[in-house]
Amino acid sequence: MNSIEDCQKEIINCIKSSVNTTKNGTVFERLVDVFKTHFEKSSTNMVELRKKNTKNKGLIFEVFCKMYLLARGYYNVWLLNEVPEDVLKYLNLERRDMGIDLIATIKIPNMNEDLIENYFYIPVQAKYRKIGKDQFNRKIHRVGWKDISTFLALTTRTGGPKGWLKHMIITNADSVTWKGKKTKKDFTYAKKTFEKCSNIFWLKMINQDKGRKLIDENEISDTDEEDDDIVIISSSDDETIEEKKDVKELRMKWLNSLNLK
Repeated sequence: MNSIEDCQKEIINCIKSSVNTTKNGTVFERLVDVFKTHFEKSSTNMVELRKKNTKNKGLIFEVFCKMYLLARGYYNVWLLNEVPEDVLKYLNLERRDMGIDLIATIKIPNMNEDLIENYFYIPVQAKYRKIGKDQFNRKIHRVGWKDISTFLALTTRTGGPKGWLKHMIITNADSVTWKGKKTKKDFTYAKKTFEKCSNIFWLKMINQDKGRKLIDENEISDTDEEDDDIVIISSSDDETIEEKKDVKELRMKWLNSLNLK
């Protein structure tokens, strides 16, 4: 398993089979089982070992993160190797993986879509973590500070003229350890977020429910962990304004702007 298309097919097949046989809240458990086959399955020979490098193992979770963010309805998303060259240059990024796995964008409404400066950008680090144990033999399932420190350091040196809108960590773990005072830019989607997703959401994520909008108002409120501080960007008199909105109002405004049928 080493292509984006193969990873996407495996995720889609897992979701299709899971929603037909499980209740709400358990699809992500099945997905985690799929991730485990890539991250935790031991290699039986040298050929498998050579093929199974860290990047190949992590690709399926990165593809999942991209699919999830797209399904939320107000992001556009690239894997790092999909980012156009002009956008990389604008963000002062290199093609090789240095801690940023995906780039998400939010467009300023009513602005020229062809101009890269008319977007706000969010760096995303995808972190799959298996359950471990602490010194007292207790189960521990979190992303530690050392795991994200390189990513956060990189965000201070990149991001283009406007800087990054958010610093996003997406993980299957229970939590992320942020050292010091967590800022409004520090943002997490973790295990609890995905466990709250309904079967309807998962079907929408793989475009199996084409007769309805991608996300409806009631479901949005059931699938979030930290979206209460997402910022919507608007334009007025050539000035960029960041407006805090009520969560439902914010999301419905974005959904309406996408004109999804």
